[in-house]
Amino acid sequence: MQHHMEAQDFLAELLQGMQDLPYEPGLLHDLFSLTTENSPASLESIGRTISRGQGLAARVLSMANSAYYGLQSEVSSVSRAVAVLGLKEVRNLVLTIGVVDLASKRKLPKKFDVAAYWMHQVGVGETARLIAQHAIKAGMNEDPDTLYTAGLLHDLGKLFIASFRPLTWSAIRKLREAQNLTDAEAEDRYWGMDHAVIAAHVLSYWNLPDALTDPINWHHQPNLAGDNKCSAAMLHVANALLHSREEQAIPMPETATALLTRFVTDTDRFERDLAERLAPENLRAFVSHLI
Repeated sequence: MQHHMEAQDFLAELLQGMQDLPYEPGLLHDLFSLTTENSPASLESIGRTISRGQGLAARVLSMANSAYYGLQSEVSSVSRAVAVLGLKEVRNLVLTIGVVDLASKRKLPKKFDVAAYWMHQVGVGETARLIAQHAIKAGMNEDPDTLYTAGLLHDLGKLFIASFRPLTWSAIRKLREAQNLTDAEAEDRYWGMDHAVIAAHVLSYWNLPDALTDPINWHHQPNLAGDNKCSAAMLHVANALLHSREEQAIPMPETATALLTRFVTDTDRFERDLAERLAPENLRAFVSHLI
């Protein structure tokens, strides 16, 4: 019960800390509204919205010009970056910059591997997007770009536990290792709340849409995700697939394997596409801007 009270205190402290974004939280809500499929917003208006964050435009341009995107020529304005990369990709950059800034204000535990954390996040994002693209052939029309965003942020709660409560993060880590649990199982056993719930609370606080928050909230239990069950299942599979590749002694759960066969009809093509998307040098080119 003591740790359960600690969890509630942590959530209150965390949401208070969300005011430390490098831009006002309303910018994220406005950006999601401007970048919906039917939005009439011009590239210039999107550029002006992003420029409301101090120094944000320059950082978006720096990341847009990284080797990760492999652009043929340098982009020198946010509106041009939106035109070249797409509305949702630039939105992802803004979200990621905000998360990195929040975490960087606090000292992480020495054993928290920031590079490995972001490599996993970007890898899950790429995998989730690819699954959604392949699933279109199976008659499923989940938005690949939203799945990428969900993958990029799915473990946001882990980062916030480590940065806001490093001693709690260490205690959960010890529990996980001692009892051979997953991170989510150890978190739930320690204080009755896992990192997926924490991430969903933060994203809801920023007024981001259910299509993004639900898959993140339920990526360990996709059958509970309601209207966004299919997206949650895709994120669940992407996460399981990445963990099985990163820790080869851990096979994919049977449920995730069965879901993957539903989503992907051409497994050979999927494997080729995935190997290209997960090329370490490409992921590192993006992650180098985050650490």
